[in-house]
Amino acid sequence: MKKVSDTVINNVKMVKINVNRPFTFFKSYASNKDALNAQTLFIGKTDDTVVFTSFSYYNQQNYLPQSEAAVLVYTK
Repeated sequence: MKKVSDTVINNVKMVKINVNRPFTFFKSYASNKDALNAQTLFIGKTDDTVVFTSFSYYNQQNYLPQSEAAVLVYTK
């Protein structure tokens, strides 16, 4: 799912894009307790990132690409 909204940063109008993508993981565990422990560890991960890069052409001019990394947040 993608949500797009207008926002203002330092008095400059920007477009905020929020991207949510569901992922389905499957693995069989020996017990419910083992599965819940694995889920808790997975949701607690804070070291996964994704990098977005934009390429801009505006007013007859190419701009250098800008990249930004974002931390992935896992939820259940």
